[in-house]
Amino acid sequence: MKNALLPFSCRVCGQFFHYYETNQGAPDYASAPGGLEALFTCLMAQHLCPVCARQFTAAEPPICTRCGLIFKSRQGEDHLCGDCLESEKPYGMARAAGVHDQSLMTIMHAYKYDGKVQLGGPLSKLLTAVYERHWRPGSIDLVVPVPLYPARLRKRGFNQAYLLVRSWGDVVKRDILQRTRRTAPQTGLGRKERLKNVKGAFSVKAPAAVKNRHILLVDDVYTTGATVRECARILKRCNAAQVDILTVGRAVT
Repeated sequence: MKNALLPFSCRVCGQFFHYYETNQGAPDYASAPGGLEALFTCLMAQHLCPVCARQFTAAEPPICTRCGLIFKSRQGEDHLCGDCLESEKPYGMARAAGVHDQSLMTIMHAYKYDGKVQLGGPLSKLLTAVYERHWRPGSIDLVVPVPLYPARLRKRGFNQAYLLVRSWGDVVKRDILQRTRRTAPQTGLGRKERLKNVKGAFSVKAPAAVKNRHILLVDDVYTTGATVRECARILKRCNAAQVDILTVGRAVT
């Protein structure tokens, strides 16, 4: 009755739709038919209509074995992309939940810029499924969210990367990395401009804490990789054993 009187509004198309209690509960990733796409649909059942929920494209093989780029051709095995063949990366591997377009892009924008922090819960569960798929239990020593500059954190009120992993327990260390200078928003900048924008913008607060540690760096979206590459470079300079990357979205560039 409550659902009939107060239907849900889709965050993408704005259409009203009905959500029923029997649809609650996210399936286990390993056993769910359709994998991450089925999981996304279930997790977003109160936020997206069934049509828009199906616009999510999971970051499934074939992908680049290093940076996680989702190849446009859906044929063949995982392999290194051209960029990773030509240039060395400061991280071991990067993985994401899905392609950063259509419904996922809208959801991430609402979460990050419109203050819809309630989306952090389902997005965290989606990220957890990707983590459990690609990393063995106990293989990660520290989970480090990409930090915001203090002034931007005060203005936004939350760090979107930290909210995605705060439920993971003591392994999450949000004070390891710090942003030491204000940078322009990366949106709208080209690849070279993004790299220049974040160059020297981060430092490690406690170098001894990262020495010989396997670190998982978490952010919301991997676009060109400029931000996470700079963070990984700084962590490796402080003798981290390995740095891997995990994000919700992965741009196809």
